[in-house]
Amino acid sequence: MEAKIVTFNGDTYVQQPSGYYFKYTTKNAERRHAKQLHRAVWEFYNGPIPDGYHIHHVDGNKDNNDISNLECISAKEHISMHSKKLMQDPVRKEKNRQQLAEAQELAKKWHASEEGKDWHRKHTAESLAKAWVKTEHTCEYCGKKFMTIKTGRYCSALCGERARTGRKLQKKHCAWCDRSFETMRPQQVFCSSECRCESEKARRRKK
Repeated sequence: MEAKIVTFNGDTYVQQPSGYYFKYTTKNAERRHAKQLHRAVWEFYNGPIPDGYHIHHVDGNKDNNDISNLECISAKEHISMHSKKLMQDPVRKEKNRQQLAEAQELAKKWHASEEGKDWHRKHTAESLAKAWVKTEHTCEYCGKKFMTIKTGRYCSALCGERARTGRKLQKKHCAWCDRSFETMRPQQVFCSSECRCESEKARRRKK
């Protein structure tokens, strides 16, 4: 098919496969940056196009470069407008669906290949190595510095509970070993689980 040619303001514009008309030139450097017809028409009537703006064909026909069919809109609005139109096109939707299905099938084959398995082994090892690296944090309750492999807010469960409940530590003496300890639980009478177990054993022996 022979390319369409249009003359405007003394310059020749040739239609490209994209549908847009570009200014004709024989120089390679100029060909890469050749002006498009619809932009040339807009600038002829309205002056330079502001940075960040595109010239839009109102009726969607790239052959219709009459000034009445052109409007200057932001690049963001222009891209969004054409993206929505493409998404609503049933032919485009079917093509995207087919491309996605093909890509998923190729991905399955690659992941099952030796190359894919090697990548997964390497990636898993790197991820685990990073996951078990301890970093320094500051307790939000007591201000103490501590090391953890997670993003910790408190240096201990005790500080976390104190922050959540607002309770204060109470000094007590263990009911089994009589050792002094601190707790926020009024009902706690043993300093440790070991002392609680020993007390329970002694109670059972007395029965």
